[in-house]
Amino acid sequence: MRRLLISLALPAVLAAGCGGDTFTPGATPSANRIWPTPDPKAEPDEDQYTVLLCVMSDPVSHVRDAQRYEKALTGQLGWKGVFCLHKDGRSEVYWGRFPTPDGAEKTLKAAKDYRAQDRTAVFAQAMIVPLPGKDLGPAEWDLAAAKGTYTVLVAVFRDDPAKKVFGRRGRAVSYCRRLRDAGLEGYYWHGKVSSHVTIGSFTESSLRVERTPQGTRTVITDPRILQIQNDFPMLAINGYGENIVTRDRRTGKINRIPRKTYLARIPRDGEGNDPAAEDPVGFSQPW
Repeated sequence: MRRLLISLALPAVLAAGCGGDTFTPGATPSANRIWPTPDPKAEPDEDQYTVLLCVMSDPVSHVRDAQRYEKALTGQLGWKGVFCLHKDGRSEVYWGRFPTPDGAEKTLKAAKDYRAQDRTAVFAQAMIVPLPGKDLGPAEWDLAAAKGTYTVLVAVFRDDPAKKVFGRRGRAVSYCRRLRDAGLEGYYWHGKVSSHVTIGSFTESSLRVERTPQGTRTVITDPRILQIQNDFPMLAINGYGENIVTRDRRTGKINRIPRKTYLARIPRDGEGNDPAAEDPVGFSQPW
């Protein structure tokens, strides 16, 4: 129960905080034996980025138009690695596959610098984007395949160009594999900005709402959730723990509170649960 109360208090602490810092966990938590490595070189180097050249949106001709662009760019200009992706109502034309955004910069510049015969900058709006369809990992480990409503978020991976840390999807799947090898029900979830790793899949009955003189409170009733939170007390962000840093307004004292793992709703299509949201981690808590 005490652990739940700490989790519920975190949003208020965040609102009053003045920043955060990271730390490398010690050897005390039992789950430390499968704490994700912060070393980016320890993870597979996968091509995860490309340059989006343009989007064709004519409902009748978008497939034909995209194929025409691909043929012209490849055959007439000699651009290697151009490919198309056709979706409902639109087609997208891409150029190249790269392990990091930095690796795509030269290709992006070439696309933006290209001029048609009338001097039009055809690809002025080109941009570096995650490689479409490159959601690494076995399908059965994808959190979208989990049948439950809730899961416990234990790790977050993000690309960090300033620290030369890339390949967040491959690193998340690698950690998920380590959890699975240890007999835990690990899942990965690739958002637009971050990749997440969670443990377990739990039903609505895992929580109970109780009335108190102060109002209502949500109580975790499934002991498996509490056990996971006990074994994985600290949320790993790119292989490190992270403190929520606050300053006491009266005394000026700096407080550092380790960010905890927490029970989260499993993101479903159309629910808007994405790491680009206001939540600095990206998953919504069920209370």
